[in-house]
Amino acid sequence: MASKVNSIEELLNKADAAGMPLEKMRFFIGKDCREPKCFGVYYDMDSEEWIVYKNKSDGSRAVRYHGPDEAFAAQEIWDKICAEVDLRRDKLPRKDGSGSVTRSGNRGGVLGAVRQYAPFIIFIVVFIIVMILGRNKNKTGYYKRGEDVYYCQNDSWYYLDDAAGWLAYSGSYDDWDDYYYGDSYYFSDSSDSFENSGYYNDSSSDDDDYDSYDYDSWDAGDSDWDSDW
Repeated sequence: MASKVNSIEELLNKADAAGMPLEKMRFFIGKDCREPKCFGVYYDMDSEEWIVYKNKSDGSRAVRYHGPDEAFAAQEIWDKICAEVDLRRDKLPRKDGSGSVTRSGNRGGVLGAVRQYAPFIIFIVVFIIVMILGRNKNKTGYYKRGEDVYYCQNDSWYYLDDAAGWLAYSGSYDDWDDYYYGDSYYFSDSSDSFENSGYYNDSSSDDDDYDSYDYDSWDAGDSDWDSDW
C-alpha cells in the first residue's frame, strides 16, 4: 500500500521526486480531463468540493469521491497511482539498469549458454514457485459483499461491525476476488477505516522504491479501463 499524503501539493511533490510522468501515466492532477482512459482529481469551483474520477474506455465517468476533504481526495488518487505502478512492477525497468535484458555472443557451447541464461532460468523457477505458493493468497485491501465491508491483510480477514468496529473474521468464501473493492474505501466517518484499527500493520506501506523505476516505457494499456476504479 502507498504511503500517506495530506494534500494535492504533497502528492505532486512525491510524484515529481519519483520521476513519475503523471499525464503520460494518464493521471491528471488538478484538471477536469474529459478524455477517455484517464484518472484525475480537481477542485470543482461550483460545488466547492474535490472530485476524484476515472474516465473509462468508452468515455463514461465514474466518480470515486466528491466531497470537501482535500487530504482524502489526494490519498485516493495517490493510492491509485501507486497501485498502477505495482501492476507494472515486472515490466518497468529500474533506473540502475537491473531490470534491463543484456545479450552477448557465443560463450562456449552449452556451458556458455547455461552461464549466460542462468539468471533468467533462476528467475523463471523462482517466479513459478512464488506463483504456486501464492495462488491462494488474497489481495490486501477492502472487499465488499452486499452491504458488508471486509479487509484482508496478510491473508487474515476482518469485518466491520457497526457497533464494535473491526473484528477478526473466521468465515470463508471461495470467490473473494469477485468482491475486491480496492486499497481504499470511502467512509463517512474516517475513523471507520481499517488503517485506524488496532489490527492494521503498515509495514507494507512504504513507497520509497517508486523513485527507482524508469517510467519512459509506461504502457497505459495495462490498466483496466472498463472497471469503476
